[in-house]
Amino acid sequence: MLAGLALTLIGMIWVIFIMNGHNYWVQFMLSMVITGFGNGLLISPTAAVAVKEVKDEVAGAASGVMNTVRQLGTVGGSAAVGALLQNRISAMNHGSEFELVFDISTKFGGHLSGYLTALRESLLLPMAAIALACIACAFVRKNAKRLSTNEVK
Repeated sequence: MLAGLALTLIGMIWVIFIMNGHNYWVQFMLSMVITGFGNGLLISPTAAVAVKEVKDEVAGAASGVMNTVRQLGTVGGSAAVGALLQNRISAMNHGSEFELVFDISTKFGGHLSGYLTALRESLLLPMAAIALACIACAFVRKNAKRLSTNEVK
């Protein structure tokens, strides 16, 4: 699980560094492949951990709860990043907070640099959440090893 979180974080960091509006699509594609590979390494272990200690009679319900929480987290995270992006764009426009940006080229004088800066700042939110998840995963893993060695004694 830790490897999946780390690869996802590495892919997102790569996206932030290559985002300048002039890079080739190959660089972006490679960062997305790393992020997707990390997500693939994350989803399966998460499901296994969620139903590992559950009795067979309620395994279906536990799986359903885990998937519901995963979906709610996805929607909530997407909404938070979208709200932060809109906030950053509004701050750069020195204007109304509720104004939606439909035409980026006119809002930023034909340049994408303002939008990309706002997008970079917005991506820091999920990156921070993933970094905290990495720390928590490493901590749980360390404690699990310590507990298993104590049980053997």
